[in-house]
Amino acid sequence: MFIIQRALTLICLLCVSSPLWATTLDELNQQVESFASSEQARFAPAAMKKITAYQGAAMLAAEEGSAFQNNNKPSTTLNHAIQQTLKTLDEAKNTAQFFNSTYSNLLQLEKEADKAYVYHHKPRMLAEPEVETYYQQAKSALQVAIKATEKGKLNQASQAAKEADIAFQKTIDAAMPGLVEQSNRALDQADSMGAKRYAPRTWYDAEQALKTLELYAEDVQRPQAEKQGVPRPERVGYALELAVYAQKLAIHAKALSRDKGSFEKLMLQAKQERLEYAKALNIKLNYNEVGIDVNPSTLLEAMQNFAQEPDQHIQQIQALKATFAKELQEKLQIQHEEDQKDFKQKLLSMKSAFSSRLEQETFENKRQKKLRSLFKKGEVDVITNIDGSLIIRAKKIKFEPNSSKVDGKYFDFLARIKDALMLYPNRKVSIEGHTDSSGDAKTNRKLSLQRAEAVRKFLTAAGMSASRIRALGFGEAKPVASNMYKKGRAMNRRIDIVIGAPRG
Repeated sequence: MFIIQRALTLICLLCVSSPLWATTLDELNQQVESFASSEQARFAPAAMKKITAYQGAAMLAAEEGSAFQNNNKPSTTLNHAIQQTLKTLDEAKNTAQFFNSTYSNLLQLEKEADKAYVYHHKPRMLAEPEVETYYQQAKSALQVAIKATEKGKLNQASQAAKEADIAFQKTIDAAMPGLVEQSNRALDQADSMGAKRYAPRTWYDAEQALKTLELYAEDVQRPQAEKQGVPRPERVGYALELAVYAQKLAIHAKALSRDKGSFEKLMLQAKQERLEYAKALNIKLNYNEVGIDVNPSTLLEAMQNFAQEPDQHIQQIQALKATFAKELQEKLQIQHEEDQKDFKQKLLSMKSAFSSRLEQETFENKRQKKLRSLFKKGEVDVITNIDGSLIIRAKKIKFEPNSSKVDGKYFDFLARIKDALMLYPNRKVSIEGHTDSSGDAKTNRKLSLQRAEAVRKFLTAAGMSASRIRALGFGEAKPVASNMYKKGRAMNRRIDIVIGAPRG
């Protein structure tokens, strides 16, 4: 923090607040360009048109021979044009500030809707029609609110803002199935790239964010009377962003895998330090964006720019750079030593851990053997995952086309499924419905959820706790075979009972 404080002190010494005035055309253009290129300019569209007109008048006056007097000061005409431009610029800034403070929640919701709109479909593909409709309605209503605010029509602006709020929320809800699908796809991709091993913390955060997103998406799909009031995640794109970031971390961590230490923690700490230095150096970044980072060369360049300031600050800048490099190296060394120490301690405890693990595996093997004995050959496939979770692929149960009704001939089979689940009384259970790719994707998701819900209702009616079981519908999103062939499509039409991983 000492370095950060020194950087902030240096910035305070070097930076002088710019008053809203200008005496030359260059100064005027700099101030206009600074505001026009910012996010705030969109909240004062009418003022920006006036500014462009006044700015043009100033440029025209500057081109005339009488623009400057003999003492190199601006002529009366040029000075008037500059002052009018600056006055309007001041009004534009005030309008933008008022809109931001009045509708801050709406603007935050807009950012989340933007992400939902972009993330809910595959890259280079068109948005879902329903999502596109709500999104355009929201943007139009927001533009009406902006224009009405600038004109002082606050009641009209408030009404339009409410309409925009509703449309943005509908955009997010309509994008939920696709957003969950893309987030799942990104997390699976991260897993295949080794993120679960090389970036476990980020991968776990992504998985938890995805579960939160799935719970909300499930509630969105329920009929109004059955909704459970699950709150919308504050950051709807968080799971996907974390999954993509986990992929990047895994790539970098693999390059460092020869060392026995944990490098994800090291990389995240180093990144956080770089971001703190960037803030101290007033480098403009979106610091809330997942995975945002700043290149060390950018930090050094910012420091070098300070070196062009008055001579009395050069020594301070050089000291800042040297201390930054020294402290960073010291922290890297300390982290490396801590990781080595931690690794050695883990080696010492491996013997007792191995014995405990062997005992657990023996118990689990016996339990799985008992589970398999409940079913006849060909009725189920039992798949054991590396995290300890199990998938009971219920091959026996079939549904009529476009139906979610469970035939009575499967009641005995489902009763044995219940007995199998009772072998794991402390674990959560997910009933997952899947379809092939025939028909509409949205219809398939709805049908798969209805089938999964039908199995869930049977199990709860048979005595299982409803709080343990949830139903999920994935439609055609998770095939286990090719949909090009009849046999593959039949395999994809299935019910999977997933016994969650053990806690702790």
